[in-house]
Amino acid sequence: MMGEIRVFLGVNLDLRTTRRVADVQKRLHEAMGERAKELRWVPPTNLHVTLKFLGSIDAPLVNAIRDALRAPLASKRSFRVRAKGLGAFPDVAAPKVVWLGVEDDSGSLAALAGEIEEKLLGIGFEKEKRRFHAHVTLARVKGAEGLALQEAFAALGPAECGESPITEVVVYRSDNVRSGVEYQALERLALAARASREGSPG
Repeated sequence: MMGEIRVFLGVNLDLRTTRRVADVQKRLHEAMGERAKELRWVPPTNLHVTLKFLGSIDAPLVNAIRDALRAPLASKRSFRVRAKGLGAFPDVAAPKVVWLGVEDDSGSLAALAGEIEEKLLGIGFEKEKRRFHAHVTLARVKGAEGLALQEAFAALGPAECGESPITEVVVYRSDNVRSGVEYQALERLALAARASREGSPG
């Protein structure tokens, strides 16, 4: 693998939760009617939570990223998050990105993103200036003016998608293809498994 590639690090929700997120996305599309055409909708197979976007990098740097993160991430326990609630950046009155929130009561996901920032800073990547906000991107606005989402969000209600375990961080390659954007997993960095609550010695 040579040349420059676009890379980001992310985590995936489990299949059941991702299907529920995709169902919310579908219902939001329907609730928006004709105005749904003014957004670029993320394919269900691409739904994920981004921890760190690196942009275009030299392909061999993927090995350095893996080596910098494998041991620190292996020492972190897996944990659970909750997918819930619709929102938009910068706000619902003038949206650019439409998302479904990811609640992290334990703070583990934010801590994971912070650990990645620190370790990648050590090998030359700039630290993200914006505060980490866990979310799954559902769609991006193409540039339409006056696209308000309040009514569509209200029609869908709380958008509860349930809990999901987070067990690994994935280093993804992102390629623009004719049909949109295609992701390829380059590295999978496992978190430590939680000790079983059942069958442990008394």
